[in-house]
Amino acid sequence: RPCHVIYSIDGCRARTAADLEVGIVFSTYCSDDCTSPAECYDSFVLGGSSGVYAEGSSICGAALRSGIIQEGAGGWVQVAIQGGRSEFAGVTSNGVSSWSVGSFGRSFRIEPFANSSCIASSPSPAAIRPPTTSAAP
Repeated sequence: RPCHVIYSIDGCRARTAADLEVGIVFSTYCSDDCTSPAECYDSFVLGGSSGVYAEGSSICGAALRSGIIQEGAGGWVQVAIQGGRSEFAGVTSNGVSSWSVGSFGRSFRIEPFANSSCIASSPSPAAIRPPTTSAAP
């Protein structure tokens, strides 16, 4: 399927909101419609060689690159907000080539879903912000 199809699906290019506090952990769902072909995320994933991605990276793209979800299969992922770093080295893995970039004020780590206290609802292509109340998947 052409990449423009993935880009038109709500939530496929969702990223974390830039003003989330360090330490926040939330979970969100990457639809199977968003995971193939993986190389469509090549220009939307920043860093990741150490498992940490620069803010602005696609959550689903980072989940694919890290191997938490597989190409062609969706799934829940957990996102842990971390502080900034002076550089983020890119790497190619699981069909996604991430970019090396310089300093960003926030970063995040993608982890397997583990019944987080916050579930992001209705992800938008712009930014995911966890709700103020807990919900179950």
